[in-house]
Amino acid sequence: MEGEDTHRHLGVLGLLAIAFFWVCGGVYGNELLLEAAPPGILFPVLIGAALLYACPAAVMIGELATGFPYDGGIIQWVEETCGRRVSAQNTYWTWVGFITASAVYPGLMAEYIDLYIDLEKHLGTSGVNWCCVIQVWIVTVVKLGGTDVFVNWSTTMGVVAVLPTIVFMGYGVTVAKPATWISTDESPEAGGMNQSLLISWVIWLYSGFFDIGTLAGEVKNPARSYKIALVVLIPVTLIFALWPLAVSVSMDSDRNNYGNGYFEELASRLAGKWLGYGYLIGAIASFFGLLASSLVVCERTLSAFVNPRNKSADTSLNAATANSSAYVGRNRLVRYLLIENGTGVAPVYIIANALVVSVLVWLSPANLVECSIITGTLPFLLTCYAFVYYKIYHPDVPRPFKVPGGVAAGVCLVVPIIVFLLAYLYIAFSDATAIFGIPFGKLVFFGVVVVGGALGDVVVRLRQRCGEAAIDPEDTTSGDHIRGTETQPLLQK
Repeated sequence: MEGEDTHRHLGVLGLLAIAFFWVCGGVYGNELLLEAAPPGILFPVLIGAALLYACPAAVMIGELATGFPYDGGIIQWVEETCGRRVSAQNTYWTWVGFITASAVYPGLMAEYIDLYIDLEKHLGTSGVNWCCVIQVWIVTVVKLGGTDVFVNWSTTMGVVAVLPTIVFMGYGVTVAKPATWISTDESPEAGGMNQSLLISWVIWLYSGFFDIGTLAGEVKNPARSYKIALVVLIPVTLIFALWPLAVSVSMDSDRNNYGNGYFEELASRLAGKWLGYGYLIGAIASFFGLLASSLVVCERTLSAFVNPRNKSADTSLNAATANSSAYVGRNRLVRYLLIENGTGVAPVYIIANALVVSVLVWLSPANLVECSIITGTLPFLLTCYAFVYYKIYHPDVPRPFKVPGGVAAGVCLVVPIIVFLLAYLYIAFSDATAIFGIPFGKLVFFGVVVVGGALGDVVVRLRQRCGEAAIDPEDTTSGDHIRGTETQPLLQK
């Protein structure tokens, strides 16, 4: 249908361009993995997490996205299987997880830039932080240019980010030393062992496969597009996670040397300064792409939190402005902010997220990463529940990308994901870092749960007052999207 074609504007290449940064984005910043653990422990963890966490998550999201291609993906799946109140909390948790993750990437990029340009000298004592803020608003301007501009920009960033890494991996074949990959020395002299950092970074590395479902309602021919995307992204992610690290350890097995930006030095040593500069440019492109892709989820979840099932404030604004040219003339800015016009969501959500990230970039990147992963475990666990729920109660809905074996296979698929997430929470809760005598992990987890519960209840009550929360039992539509398109009906419970 014409409206549906307008709504589903992302093809295979567009999905790959955005999803690449969710699931990979290049090797830049992964130096911290070698800080966290010796290669003899790190590599088995990376491979095990790929097999037991990333691949099952990818397959699960593939089935959900092709069988139930709703706007917002995981937000809608949880709402349909858990109800409005839990959905409101889940949406908030998802937003917190991704908004804190978004604030990490500018800091990583600023550290790379600071290797060549003294940011403190040019921008003052807070030069790194101001550099982060500038990055956020560059991405915001691109996103306000529309989805087509954003997809083309992401594609360009992806190509620029990948090329130096591919060259590095190619040259690395000549220096590979497998003997250096099996060291398990955890002594302080060798770099020590940081379990919390290792597990949080690995989950952060692979959790992008959950995010792909966010675009389920915007992808043309979801069955074909998601199949191709997952077939490409799963091996690419594993290769990009393992081989650059193996090459780096072969060149320098002293883990004490590995800080953010050290890959650039190794690239210069491997093939010359030209590759070092290439790595710097690739890192900047990668972090721009990672920031932009992470903000995509933030914008859609914030929109879903405010406007359930895309029944947005835009709708009433459209109705008001349709009959009042004077209103349009006086309120062009309001109309621009509240009405989606080729940007995927209303610009107000893009700008609001940019403002929040501009504040968060002043906080500790390590705490932001931990907060992001701890908060993200809740939506991921609920997505696993939704997947099994659909298997049990709606087995006959066509799923072009389907896990064979029925309910039993579905349960077996999500068990390792759940175990992995719960294991991380246990480690995070045992973290020695404490605030007011409470471990940081526990403080973040229960703080977010309490705030999410309170906000969820408030939002549901407000929606009820506005007449939006109560769902007509005869109404099986997914909501009147402001684009005027028809989407797949939500299932009756």
